[in-house]
Amino acid sequence: QELLKRIQECVFLNEQYQSSFHKVKVNLKETPNERQFEFSENYIFGKLDTFCKRLEKISDMSNILESLSDLQNIRIEGVEKISIRYQTIVTNTKSKSYDVLDHRKQEFDKDYVEFKNQIEGLYQSLQTFVDSWFEKPLTTEQMVNLLMKFERIGEDHIDFGDKYMIVLQRYNRDLDMVRKLYQKQKDNPPTPRNVPPITGKIMWARQLFRKIDQPMKFLKTKPELLKGLEMKKIIRHYNKMASVLMEFELLYHRGWCKCADITKNGLHASLLVRHPDTKVNVKIY
Repeated sequence: QELLKRIQECVFLNEQYQSSFHKVKVNLKETPNERQFEFSENYIFGKLDTFCKRLEKISDMSNILESLSDLQNIRIEGVEKISIRYQTIVTNTKSKSYDVLDHRKQEFDKDYVEFKNQIEGLYQSLQTFVDSWFEKPLTTEQMVNLLMKFERIGEDHIDFGDKYMIVLQRYNRDLDMVRKLYQKQKDNPPTPRNVPPITGKIMWARQLFRKIDQPMKFLKTKPELLKGLEMKKIIRHYNKMASVLMEFELLYHRGWCKCADITKNGLHASLLVRHPDTKVNVKIY
C-alpha cells in the first residue's frame, strides 16, 4: 500500500507540474510583451512522463496481483492448479534482477506484456472453472457462495452475467418450495430429537428463513438485477414469505412466554399442606 501511495503521489505531482506550466503559458500569451514560454515540453516533461508511465504499469501489476491473492484462500476442488499458476506468476515477477524503476530498462516493457498475457490466460482459466461449476447440480446457497468468492478476485474480468440469472431462477424455485413446505408442515414441523416442541418449531421456521434470506442479501447487491421485473416480483414473494415465517416464530414465542408466566406462578404454590383434621402434612402433587 505504501508503494501504491508513493506512485500516486508521483503521478499527481507530474500532473500538477504540467498543469501549472500550461496555465502560466496561457497567461503569458495574454501579455505579448512578456517573454513567452517557447520551451520544448518534451524536453521538460519527457523523462518524467516516461517515468510516470512506468509507475502506472508497476501500479497495475501490483493491483492485479493483490486482487488475485485471495485465490490462495479458496478451497474448492480443482482451483489448486489455477492457484499454482498464480504463484508462479508472482514468483517470476519478483525474480527480475533489474531495477524496475529505471525507465531506461526496456526489459520491463517486454516483461510487462508477458505478464499481462499470463494474467489474461489466468482469467480465462477462472472463467472456464466457474462455468464448469455452474454446470453441476449446485444448491442456490452453493452458487451464491461460489460467486461471492470469485467476484472478489475477478469481478471486472470474469463474466458473471448469465450466472446471476441462473441464481435468480433457482432462487425463485426455492421460494416456491419453501412456501409449499411451510404450508405442508406448519401444523406439525419436523423437530430435532430431544428438543422442546416450541424450540423445535422456532428452529424450523428460522431454518426456512435462512434458506431464503442469504441469497436475497446477495441479489440485493446487484443493481442491474434489481431493475428487472422478475427481480421485483421475487422481492415481493420474499417479503411475503419472510413475514409469514417471522409471524410464525412470534406466535409460538408469545405462547411460550404466556406459559412461562403461568408456570412461574405455580412455583410459588406450596408443596405440602396441613390436613385440617389430622394436622398431618400432606403432599398435594
